Amino acid sequence: MTTSGVHNTLSIDGYVTTKFASVGSDVEIMALTRGHSSNTIVTADILHFRGVDPIGMLTSVSLPGSGVYVDTIVLTQTGVHEDDADTMTWKGTYIIPVNSLGGVYGASIIAEDGNLRAIDDPTQLSKVFRAEFEKVMQAVDTAWDIGNPTMEIRNEFSDLDTLGSSRGGWPSFVTTATEGQGSGGSEQLWNDMLSAGHTQYNMSAGANFLETLMEFFDSQDIDASMATIIGLMVYANHFPLPRTFDDFDEVVDYMMTFDPIENFTRYEGSGDFEAAYNALLGSDEWLALEEALNSLADNSKQLESIQTIFHNIALLAVSIHPEAIIDALEAWIVPLLEGDFDNMTPVQKLIVRWIEMAEVLEETDIHDTNGDEIPDVIIWQYEKLLDTAEGQAWTAKMESSTDSSYVNDVFDDFNTLPEDLLDILVDTMEDPIWGTVGDAVGEFGDWIENASGTERHMYWSPDGEEEEPGEEGGEDDGSIIFNELYDVSTSVYDANVLDLGIEVKFWGPWEDSDYPSQFSMSMTNSNGITVSTVLQQDDDERQRYLGRLTASHIEDTVWSFTQPLENYEPDCADMGCRVENAELRLESLRPSMLEAMTWEGTDEIFVVSAVGVLVEQDETTSVDAPYTVTALSYDASGPVEGAVVDIAIVRVSPQRAEDALSQFESEGEVELTVSNQLEGRYTGSDLDGDVSATINRYSEDREGQEHPQAAMIEDDIEISGMGTFWAASSELPPEGGLAEVRTTGITETGLEFEFMRVVPLPGTSGCAKTWASSGGSYANIGWEYRNFRIDGEEGGEYDKPELSEIKIDWGDGEYWSHTNSEQDHREDGWEGHDYEEEWEDATDHHITVTYTDEDSDDTEHHFTYKPHHGYAKHSDEGEEYYEDWDNGGGWCDLDSDESFTPSTQIIDAFITDGPLEVMDEQILTSGSDGEVGITVTPTLPGVYISIVQSKVTRDDGETMTGVGLNFVAATEASISLGGGLTLETTIAGIPVYTVEPDGGGLTTISVTPSGVDADEYTAWLGVAPVDLSVPFPDIDESVWSEPVDFELDFQQGDTSRNQEVRITAPVSLVAVMIMDEGALFPTAIHAGLLLNNPGTMEMTGTLGPGQTTNIALSDGVASRILAMAAPKEGLDPASLDLSAFTEILYQELARGAIGWIPAEQELERTCEKFDGWREDRWDDSQESNIRMNVEHRVNEYAYSGPAYNPNNIVLADSDGNEVTPTSNWNMEEWEDKYHANFNLDSGQYTLTAVNGGEMEFE
Repeated sequence: MTTSGVHNTLSIDGYVTTKFASVGSDVEIMALTRGHSSNTIVTADILHFRGVDPIGMLTSVSLPGSGVYVDTIVLTQTGVHEDDADTMTWKGTYIIPVNSLGGVYGASIIAEDGNLRAIDDPTQLSKVFRAEFEKVMQAVDTAWDIGNPTMEIRNEFSDLDTLGSSRGGWPSFVTTATEGQGSGGSEQLWNDMLSAGHTQYNMSAGANFLETLMEFFDSQDIDASMATIIGLMVYANHFPLPRTFDDFDEVVDYMMTFDPIENFTRYEGSGDFEAAYNALLGSDEWLALEEALNSLADNSKQLESIQTIFHNIALLAVSIHPEAIIDALEAWIVPLLEGDFDNMTPVQKLIVRWIEMAEVLEETDIHDTNGDEIPDVIIWQYEKLLDTAEGQAWTAKMESSTDSSYVNDVFDDFNTLPEDLLDILVDTMEDPIWGTVGDAVGEFGDWIENASGTERHMYWSPDGEEEEPGEEGGEDDGSIIFNELYDVSTSVYDANVLDLGIEVKFWGPWEDSDYPSQFSMSMTNSNGITVSTVLQQDDDERQRYLGRLTASHIEDTVWSFTQPLENYEPDCADMGCRVENAELRLESLRPSMLEAMTWEGTDEIFVVSAVGVLVEQDETTSVDAPYTVTALSYDASGPVEGAVVDIAIVRVSPQRAEDALSQFESEGEVELTVSNQLEGRYTGSDLDGDVSATINRYSEDREGQEHPQAAMIEDDIEISGMGTFWAASSELPPEGGLAEVRTTGITETGLEFEFMRVVPLPGTSGCAKTWASSGGSYANIGWEYRNFRIDGEEGGEYDKPELSEIKIDWGDGEYWSHTNSEQDHREDGWEGHDYEEEWEDATDHHITVTYTDEDSDDTEHHFTYKPHHGYAKHSDEGEEYYEDWDNGGGWCDLDSDESFTPSTQIIDAFITDGPLEVMDEQILTSGSDGEVGITVTPTLPGVYISIVQSKVTRDDGETMTGVGLNFVAATEASISLGGGLTLETTIAGIPVYTVEPDGGGLTTISVTPSGVDADEYTAWLGVAPVDLSVPFPDIDESVWSEPVDFELDFQQGDTSRNQEVRITAPVSLVAVMIMDEGALFPTAIHAGLLLNNPGTMEMTGTLGPGQTTNIALSDGVASRILAMAAPKEGLDPASLDLSAFTEILYQELARGAIGWIPAEQELERTCEKFDGWREDRWDDSQESNIRMNVEHRVNEYAYSGPAYNPNNIVLADSDGNEVTPTSNWNMEEWEDKYHANFNLDSGQYTLTAVNGGEMEFE
């Protein structure tokens, strides 16, 4: 809003930190504002999203378009943000009422100040996206309704079909036209015409077409084609194109009414395909997939359904069904592809004959009568044949009888069918209604570009030629104008202000003094506000300039930009230099609107449990020991009968991840050896059968050029192996070259593997690599002759023959060459040549670089150079342009790759034996006791999480939702505690022990494992006091004590171990665990609550959602009371302060990474990445054994801190003594990392980075 010439903007970023709440608990709602004043008011409307189940949020965070209004709360100021004085913080609390329905809720958080209003809503970004996309949908639907050609096309075919089948069907048409008996009958006249086409008129293509056309008319393919085309046109005409996202349900239903498989199987020869398709539909995988999709659509068993869908899609992908369908399709289409005319179906034959006729069309056969460059008449050869004497005789015969005259009518319609269809399509495309679709798509593209963050890379060159395909050129007056520096639109829905990093580069001027130290650039919005920046020259690259443009507010506006190089002319221009090309890059520095959509909905939503859900089960159990999960649904009146309860059991076994993933890779690899022959060997012991190899031409291209040393292999070379080994020699091209070698095989588990590596075949020269640069009239060629090397972690090099000679033909009659000798042996270098041509007289010169090795094999690289322009290149469209650098002369790093296709057994094992599995999910109805239950048998060690959702329908028809959970640790062994501990009860299923230590707090804890297979192992015992100094600040701090832990070593024959422990705190946590070294999950675990000499208490009052009970000592008086209450058996999230726990997690983890402040802090963040390795060196008389490097990363556009000084890095030994490097930290010109050497003795060292971070190593 603009008032008195001052533009005011109010912004808000609201979020809900409490992600789970129950009846009576608090929901914490927070907000940040900018542009506020003392009059600003912040409120939050509470919305209920009834269409989303809490358990469904685990598989999707999407929300319906609008929530149902529930309540409004007012937020109060809590002070300015600690990291930004311009940001005010707000906080409010929503208390879940007793009559809450439960489910998924959200907060629409609103800031108001006078006429200013800002809203942060959980669905607003999705609504904005929907609104923009629906504009395109509506434009398409409107255009289709007005301009679609389907019914006109349908009428063309329908009229033809009606006419042709009007006298007894198409077979009758064929009989009438070609099978009339007797002298002068239609059969004789028809055959005479066809014969004349072959023998007299050179019209075999037309004769063949007519013969095939009648065969087509006499087959079932004519009815199949007509039914398919006519039906498809009617189907397309009535297709309910969606105008909004809510219309897609209708689209899906309509799509199911068209069966492409049924239409295809009407054609002759499609029986095998139909059988294979029916086998797929009847498979267990397909049936399970359908059931899961139906469950997902019904909003039930969502966790299990998602797993089932992915599982069965994977199974189908590797099953026999897709292959059988593909084989059947191939069998149908192979005759057409291979030209096997005799085995083609009628429709395939017709296609072939029509193509043959198209090949003999002449210019005089195509007539454009109205000059619109679109054919109005096409005279096919079969029409010419019908116009011959023989053809006319047959036509006259047909016309001679009313029973046959319709044949000529059919041919008249058929003859004009292509032209009629073409006219319909042209008229459709020329309809101006389709222009509105193009406009809508263009506007949506612009919106997407702005909403996804401004990322633009623009080019300029003086002659207007494209610097890269699809980019822009220059201006006629020589000014440096970037034509694609379009306006940028911002929105009030943007997550952050517009913040752009600007990078400008240009080349051409000769001297450093020709490059200014800075340029200016600005952007101005539609409100007249201008933001400026200085593009500062880079310290290391004279042609590079950096700057930053940052808006001050989030607002609806359009920003336009000035051209930073528009008025620039180098000082050397008078001497003939000029800017040869330039680049401008805009980079968005903060998260965009579309990025914010990934978290914005979650930011303002929370889940409410309105029904009590008590989940009872064991907290620890053993693998293969069944346990029962019981879920009790209750409200303030007690157990609820008739509740619909969804119970899902999810197993999490992190230790299974490595083994599960390893099934998807083979045990071994393939080693290739290049000598006088090429050999391959699979190194694993899990091979089933023999390996095989395929050798084919290396076809990779870089910068549009293939490798000049690629082997000349036309057809793939197939090699059969014996066991793990294969070899090739005589099959290979004698001149060698680079080739792709693929080794394939199958393991014993059914895993299919393929290892690909690019290798130099025997006889190949070394790697000849050439690159070129330019400056003015100079061409510079850099060259090197190296070993081909294997790209990747393993690395390695291939041997090469020695280089004998290097020669450069500059293309103007001048040469340079060097012959290697013992005295002067070169394998790299730079050579230059001056063509002494001015800009206006420059011509292309073809440069050839020839490498000759000791075996007299040549490798040539070619460049086309034009002085003052650069090296010629070609875009994908074939257009020529110039660049001052060309890397097209080969490369030495050779690719390798590997791929694996799992069997169905492997996929099954990944689900059932992997790290994550939905063990079971059931929908049950509670009985009179409010309970439902299922039995689960753990199959693997891990945590088994029970997720329960309960829905209760009230008398008024409203549905209340509750959520519960519990978990059990299933281990291979178990542990019990004893000694001075007495098991009293359980709280939420967790064992509660009491202890009565001696006067000094000492007691003995006995640890007794059972079921451990190892003879020797170690048990970890830990006791952690619960610090209650906040509620009881006057108690001596020593009472709370410190956590202690112990390692108890068990030898063979030991059944238990005792450990003396001092207990002084009123409440402690006790845990014991047995875990193998390097394991991700324990062998056995046990944990509980330890109460130090507790008293007895009484509870008076009812318990339940929203209920209150009184707690008091049953006997005696106390000055302090600490009471803990929870269900004796089972876990109810409502019985814990889970809401506070979620607040801490979301505030610290999520909100610490998203929002205004984190986005701004990220721009100033620095990163130091260290690497170190052993490397024995002797440099400048200094011995060293450790070499380190450090890479310093900052945001170049935004970082404003001090310059990085690696000499402030400190390395200290275990005694704190600083270790001085044998060589100071140094960065070479061509690197982006600093290096230093150290001479270290064995021991522990601590490295302190410049930014203060520390890392320890040995």
